[in-house]
Amino acid sequence: MTEPIVLLHLSDLHFGKNSRFAHEDHKEFGAGLGQAVQEEAERRGFKKKPDLVIVTGDVAQQALPSEYKNAIEFFGGLVGQTGVDRERFVFLPGNHDVAWNKCIQVQVALEGEDITEDQLEPTMEKEKFAPFEKFKKDFLDGDPTAPPTPLACGAFVYDFRDLRVSVAALNSCEEETHKKHGGELSSQQAQALMDHWSTTPVDAWIKIAAIHHNPGDPPQEVVEEYREFLKNVKKKKGLSTELINHFLADVAGFNGKKYLKELCKGRQVQLVLHGHQHEDAHESWPWSGIGNTHVLSAGSMGLAGNKLPKDQPNQVQLVVLDPDNERLRAHYLMYDPRKIPKDKVKSGHFVPDSAKDDENEQVLCLPEGWQTTSEAAKPPSPPPADSTPFVREYRKALDGLYARWDLRNVGTTGPARPFRSNWDRRRRARTHGP
Repeated sequence: MTEPIVLLHLSDLHFGKNSRFAHEDHKEFGAGLGQAVQEEAERRGFKKKPDLVIVTGDVAQQALPSEYKNAIEFFGGLVGQTGVDRERFVFLPGNHDVAWNKCIQVQVALEGEDITEDQLEPTMEKEKFAPFEKFKKDFLDGDPTAPPTPLACGAFVYDFRDLRVSVAALNSCEEETHKKHGGELSSQQAQALMDHWSTTPVDAWIKIAAIHHNPGDPPQEVVEEYREFLKNVKKKKGLSTELINHFLADVAGFNGKKYLKELCKGRQVQLVLHGHQHEDAHESWPWSGIGNTHVLSAGSMGLAGNKLPKDQPNQVQLVVLDPDNERLRAHYLMYDPRKIPKDKVKSGHFVPDSAKDDENEQVLCLPEGWQTTSEAAKPPSPPPADSTPFVREYRKALDGLYARWDLRNVGTTGPARPFRSNWDRRRRARTHGP
């Protein structure tokens, strides 16, 4: 029997000035979310502690040190309440985790001839994610015992052998800088992951691709609301039509979606988790054979309510993978400012979104070669013993009990008669003497 695998999926926390929870005690707030997760697990009847916590980007609003400090306090509270090991967290960057101020500094260094044109791209790549990478290191508070495998273009893959789950933390902000905006997944990055997931034993594990930008099309009302928002910004700040169209294209997805789809189809990926569009969503992509990949969005955990799509709450997502019953279930916890948590006096708590309870059970298609826990733990059968000595002794013991008959003349003119072969004579000589 394989225990269900429980994932806590968070996205678009936006710690900073646009956070709904900017004035909360962040450690206490994280503990409160952990309490809500435990209550939901108990209500649903599965293990209380998530196996993995996957955060699909936009941890911060402007990639500032103070914002990441708040995030570390929040995640510290979550860890303290749930007991999830820090090495079970998977983080990947969103466009708001790109430090524009660092990008500007690199540009100034180029203009001041402190770096050359050849050094611009690698320096930009390193510096723009420097605050985000420091956040990850500070949260882990030490070197990991099982570090992730680096892939191309800032992506990593985390292989959890005890779960037989491989999680890819993809980087859809390859091209994002202070000058260039929009999601990008290069063929190089996708190919590196496809190659990793072709190796044994990972090819037969459950595979999860986590990415920030939405790989599917968002609801049309989200695009329209964003369009109106940008028009208002244009009136106040004078955005160009070209820049508005660029932002609209960005909310609609990212360049390189086709590479992600080919990856999922060719490697039988079970799940894609993403954020960016600030609204929960689900769609499916078919595999080359029988099966499909589920694509889930968590919505936004922390963005201020006036910046969320209409009627969309702040929420997180619990995803339960049940391999034995081949089922995937997604449960949403939404923030209710009126709810008072158990044993607390202050209102504000994450509660189940009962309106979505019956909508989110799907078939979980397992990869070829998947084994249950008992099958995977079963030791290999020993090779068959060499039976030659036994057969030899068996023949020797029975040989003298039966006469050998020469049947070569049966059906012709000569009668059948017993005969003694040279082998018989040699055996008789060894047994009885000459």
